[in-house]
Amino acid sequence: GIPMDADFVFDGRMLPNPTLGVVWRANDRFSLGLGAYSPWSAPVAYGENGPQRYQLLGNDQTLAVYIHLAAAVRIGSFRFGGGIQNVMANIKQQVAVSAYTGLFGYAQDPSLDVVTQLDLNDPFTLTGNFGAAYDLGRFSFGASVQLPFTIAGDAKVDQRLPSNVFFDNVTWAGDKARLEIPFPLVVRGGIQLRATDWLTIETAVGFEDWSVQQRLKIEPVGQQLEGVPAIGPYRLGTLTLE
Repeated sequence: GIPMDADFVFDGRMLPNPTLGVVWRANDRFSLGLGAYSPWSAPVAYGENGPQRYQLLGNDQTLAVYIHLAAAVRIGSFRFGGGIQNVMANIKQQVAVSAYTGLFGYAQDPSLDVVTQLDLNDPFTLTGNFGAAYDLGRFSFGASVQLPFTIAGDAKVDQRLPSNVFFDNVTWAGDKARLEIPFPLVVRGGIQLRATDWLTIETAVGFEDWSVQQRLKIEPVGQQLEGVPAIGPYRLGTLTLE
């Protein structure tokens, strides 16, 4: 079950971010690499009385790891590399859904909140990245691309019904929901100038298309409230997280 947390608290604790990699240099022109690493993330947990509860209560139990196989080639002053990544993710996220029916109360009444925990396990999602660099005199130019990907599947859903007495005899049916979480295309470029033996100047620009997460949808699969007074069965519709 989901424990009750009545206080408005925030927990943004630090977590280790392990990285393991090995490179085999076949010769001066060709190398292979294999790595396993976790992406940077911001695990947070909020209390249930916060105004953010309909977007997020907590994601601090989410785990993800990349398994990455890559190769690189050097041809004169030009270097190019690319890799295939498998993203293994276990997404655990808590949100609140209002069970306000319009019969009484108000839409943001905490006693009408349904606390929902989503547990999505997606062990196989392929993507890739590529990079290139070129040396020209005192200048070096570089660019890289991280391809987008989507973590998706049927998540297991655990619910805690509202505390309002209206729901004392209400039961919940169904424990699955379709969830898709897209991750963005990332493009970066940079220039380095080796001005002197003791001074190097660098500048870079990056684009990350996080607008793909502007709106996330959770689609319940056969989920409904049963025994709702004056209504009976109440089927849950798609939940949109802005």
